[in-house]
Amino acid sequence: LEHELIQILHKTDYDWLYQIIVIFNTGNLEEWRKYCLKNAQYLKKHETISCNLGFLEQKIRLMALIELVFQTPPHQRLISFNTISKKCKLQLDEVEFVLIRSFSLGLLNGIIDQIDKTVNITYCIPRSLNKSQINHMSFKIQEWISKIQQCQNQISNK
Repeated sequence: LEHELIQILHKTDYDWLYQIIVIFNTGNLEEWRKYCLKNAQYLKKHETISCNLGFLEQKIRLMALIELVFQTPPHQRLISFNTISKKCKLQLDEVEFVLIRSFSLGLLNGIIDQIDKTVNITYCIPRSLNKSQINHMSFKIQEWISKIQQCQNQISNK
């Protein structure tokens, strides 16, 4: 989103495309649905988009799943189907299909537990990050360094 090519679209006649890219990048299904309702007449003018709204919703749903995993700390990536269902706006019986799809595309890796209805994510595709996401990661790294220093102090005091 920070790339000059994307920024050129912003606040022009193509701002609608910029808004779609922003929504997809965040994987925000609520915003996507609001955008589609608000801009339904405009989207109908663009046949490529209007004919592929279902496909686009599948893609944004995958982005929502990736964003959920990305925002979840690595040591807490045992995620319930219920959590995925809420974030990705899916029925519980659709969660496994979306997980398998994300695994087949190489977006995520993990182990699905059908009995407990959880997935343990072991890999998430690297993302292009915006400034706020980089700041968030920086905060997490500082937090991690602090925990390591606490452990070092405890070990050296023994």
